[in-house]
Amino acid sequence: MIKQTPGAFLPLTDPAWQQWFAEVAATGAALQYIDPTNPQFGKVVPQNPSVGMLIYADGVNAKPSGGTKAGFYRWTGSAWSYIG
Repeated sequence: MIKQTPGAFLPLTDPAWQQWFAEVAATGAALQYIDPTNPQFGKVVPQNPSVGMLIYADGVNAKPSGGTKAGFYRWTGSAWSYIG
């Protein structure tokens, strides 16, 4: 989850801002896997998932943990778990 911005009076070069921008970028990268407007939607399983990441898999092109069901999957830290 993205935290509140560090504060308007800190310079953008402050490490707190750099960390915040990194979190925003990571969130945007993760959201591409559940964005139905993305041409790769449902067709790709991320190579380096992070715990709690959600993806949609079509069960044909993308088969997380060998699953063949189409739907949403969550990365538990060691495997993809089908959630529906």
